[in-house]
Amino acid sequence: MSEEITVHEVEAQTIAAVRARMRIAEVPQRFGPLLDKVWSVIRAGHAQKHRHNVFVYRVRDDSDEADVEIGVQVAPCFSGAHEVIGSNTPAGRVAHAVHYGEYHELPGVHQAIIGWCSEQGLERAGVNWEVYGDWEEDAAKRRTDVFHLLTPESTRRADQTSSWSCRPSSDHEVERPFVAKEDPRRVPGETFFE
Repeated sequence: MSEEITVHEVEAQTIAAVRARMRIAEVPQRFGPLLDKVWSVIRAGHAQKHRHNVFVYRVRDDSDEADVEIGVQVAPCFSGAHEVIGSNTPAGRVAHAVHYGEYHELPGVHQAIIGWCSEQGLERAGVNWEVYGDWEEDAAKRRTDVFHLLTPESTRRADQTSSWSCRPSSDHEVERPFVAKEDPRRVPGETFFE
């Protein structure tokens, strides 16, 4: 994996989502009908200002199952419609990588983040998510942001004892996630909906 891994703060983002419990390995086969339900609600006008597809995984310690939210970024006022709920991605300090390429490569990105966090002494909080960029026919241009929420305790310890090193980035420009608090390019009060 050549993606750069960074640690920074992110804000919660509202998503319209369908929840399901499944094995992580089943997600590629099962996400389609769940995402279709979300897009049906959006197309019916129940959610405003949609953006990107988001998959949130709350991993269960005792098995290979996760509580998964398959959704789409929407305006914060969405509270739910039909089977689709209003939810949020987590807020806090994350380990983050930007992946350009095929979706079947994402498990390797997650494994690289897990290994990197272990090397850095960072404890993951058991929640991770993927934000899928706009569709591109050319797989090399398909962007997916991968986030792993970190525990506050581990990031405090790491802040006191070390600086984070990052893996070399790919040839692609690595941008900050959509609403990173520390992004100097972000105008105060600006959100991705404006």
